Amino acid sequence: MSADNRDAFEVWSEVLGPEAGTSETYEARLKNRTLPLGNVDRAAPPPATPLLQAKRDRALRRHLHPTAASDPPTKKRKSSKRVTARITEPLAWTQVQGLHALWTEYIQDVLQLRDMTQAAAREQLEHAGWVQSLQQAVIKADWTGAMISVVRSIQPTHVHKRGILVQETHDMLALLLPHPSGTSRPQWIPKYQTVFQVELPLPDGGRLGIDVHGTQLRYALPVRATRKHKARKTIELN
Repeated sequence: MSADNRDAFEVWSEVLGPEAGTSETYEARLKNRTLPLGNVDRAAPPPATPLLQAKRDRALRRHLHPTAASDPPTKKRKSSKRVTARITEPLAWTQVQGLHALWTEYIQDVLQLRDMTQAAAREQLEHAGWVQSLQQAVIKADWTGAMISVVRSIQPTHVHKRGILVQETHDMLALLLPHPSGTSRPQWIPKYQTVFQVELPLPDGGRLGIDVHGTQLRYALPVRATRKHKARKTIELN
């Protein structure tokens, strides 16, 4: 190695330290090659502000000493912490009938069914726009206290079950079914691959039965109220 190359190798070793490698590495990879350098005429960047420097220090500490506590909570961890206490104790049928009466007044006000008769509802069902708006309003409404039937389900034992909804979670509905003893435990029905029928009482004693697919309900009420759902024309008048 010539004196010039030896001087260059010494400078290279001082800059990189142990990462510079041996003289053979220098000869093979760097000898007689042009290395791009930074623009020496460019002004140095301004010093970091105290806030930015503190942020850099925190990032460096997290990188050098990672801990579970320092990691920001991910969406999966956040959702795993949301635990809803389910109703499991027996409830009296007469106890929830009052809830159903309150829900009837609520849903008639929300859907403007106070003055609607069976004959008027039969005429409105001929208009696709009214049917679609009714379905959207029902999906976005609170169902607690509604009379609900299971029309179709991936679990055959759930079909034809009919009761009052006493609790709703992200993926389940709790229905209290009438029992000869007058008291029973709520039965939890999964929303997935299930079709429910919501009964909308009319003032003259009739009712509208609206089928709602469980996939349209797989959200909590606040989220469901802001989403737009695909209409499915399945409405019965009894």
